[in-house]
Amino acid sequence: MTRPAALLLHFHIPFTHEKAAADSAEAAVHVTHALGLEKWHDFYLLAGTAAVTLVGLLFVALSFHLDTLLHDSKTHLLAAARMAFMNFIYVLLLSLFFLMPDAPPVAIGGGVLALSAVILCFLVWNAMHARHSAALTEHERFLRRRFAIAGLVLGISIVASINFLAEPRHIFLLQMVTVTAVMLANAAGMAWDLLVQVGRIRKSSGEKPEA
Repeated sequence: MTRPAALLLHFHIPFTHEKAAADSAEAAVHVTHALGLEKWHDFYLLAGTAAVTLVGLLFVALSFHLDTLLHDSKTHLLAAARMAFMNFIYVLLLSLFFLMPDAPPVAIGGGVLALSAVILCFLVWNAMHARHSAALTEHERFLRRRFAIAGLVLGISIVASINFLAEPRHIFLLQMVTVTAVMLANAAGMAWDLLVQVGRIRKSSGEKPEA
């Protein structure tokens, strides 16, 4: 092989790989723009901001009532606090996936799938370690319904992510709006109920609420 031919072959291989990578990146960006992902920036920015604000408020509120939450007979309240916290973290991380600049659909779909699976596993673990009794109180039944709602929504997110990875479609974005809204509302409702229940417990025991 002559020297010019060898040099041509030497430079042709990297250029081929670079062109393939560029074509792949261009195709991913094309799909991203076709789905209109950039139009959802403000929605997920607001959702992420709401989630991080609410989780901060939850930390502050619960810090005044740790003695009640850590009591052996109140493990269901601690489980509810964990679940509310993880729901807020889910919305926060979900928003970060969608706010990535020029993120390919496979990164968004794979990230949402992994995140939903991890949170669902945590939910199952948390429910299993909550206190079980033969006769559940009305509040414990209420918390189980909240857990069931979160589990159902996470299941929807997992199925939607798998479908999105197989074929990126706009319906995935609409499904994730429902997932985001329900997770935020469920977590906020759980956090509010948790604070109310802890306040009632402290009032019934004669303790003065801390300022």
